[in-house]
Amino acid sequence: MSETLFVISSSEGLSEPMGLVLLGVGLAIFAIFAPKEIGERSTVLASTGLRKSERVALLITGIGFSVLGAFQANDSAKRQDRLYRAYAEGKCRVVEGTVHLDHVQPWEGHDLGDVVRLGDEEFVIDHFRSTPAYHQTIAYGGVLREGAAVRVWLYRGAVLRIDRVPQTSPPGSEQNHDVSP
Repeated sequence: MSETLFVISSSEGLSEPMGLVLLGVGLAIFAIFAPKEIGERSTVLASTGLRKSERVALLITGIGFSVLGAFQANDSAKRQDRLYRAYAEGKCRVVEGTVHLDHVQPWEGHDLGDVVRLGDEEFVIDHFRSTPAYHQTIAYGGVLREGAAVRVWLYRGAVLRIDRVPQTSPPGSEQNHDVSP
């Protein structure tokens, strides 16, 4: 009997770009409603005055962050949908066997991600890549550890599901097959 450790969901991954949108809206609101000169009464910041050039700069920056965040949210939603549909429609390659790590990404990053080999398949798990697919490295408590017996659903290098399976065969006898979830 297997235990599911990770499975891609149909709706997640929009929180990061939405932060940019909210930051942009906040900057634009501040640029519009901040006091015009020092000494002007304001419930926001009574001691901060903004010149016209500073207001324009804040407004442009705020709009820029909002637009950038909206584009990223759209891109994230498309990527999430594409990966989830690949999983739901059974377009994944399922690989089962014992995990071998060729490289472990350090906690601080600045290096290649965890390089995982499972049978004939090799893929990279990068904690610092924004993706709805599995991206939890060993340094951050990841489950794809050396010697673990797992079944992994892969689609174009993205891990969409991980199951822990009982280790019934000796290490090194991995199986690759295509199966619907």
